[in-house]
Amino acid sequence: MFYFILAAVVFVALVLIFRDDHDRRYDQRSGGERQYLAEKPAPKPAPRTNARKSMEAEVAGLRYYCSLVDIGPISGVVRAEPDNAHDPRAQAVIRADGKLIGYIPRAALDEFEAFNPKNLPCPFTGRITVDASNHLYGTLHITQPGF
Repeated sequence: MFYFILAAVVFVALVLIFRDDHDRRYDQRSGGERQYLAEKPAPKPAPRTNARKSMEAEVAGLRYYCSLVDIGPISGVVRAEPDNAHDPRAQAVIRADGKLIGYIPRAALDEFEAFNPKNLPCPFTGRITVDASNHLYGTLHITQPGF
């Protein structure tokens, strides 16, 4: 019985508190009508000037440049390869020891070019893994130069 009375008192107190807060959002205007006061507008975000400092990408062409001995963590640089015969927009993924391991996929080139508009070499860390069918997969975490 005591808990029932305590719960009722707490409920009434909460109703009064929230009703009071609700009433503060109204303004008495013209003839006693209650009109809703607009909430304070949210501040506008600062203009985005390539605010992203990193991006995720996969590696295309691993089967042509890597083997099972290359499985594991990798690091290196992603850089433009404008003399590529297949795609002048190609971005080569080069391991720290200088070995070409693949390319940024064509489907991700628009995102990468927006991420790196000056087309500077970007450092990356990543991992090459293999599935049960011995297919190689590479994932990269690319950062902008200087970060």
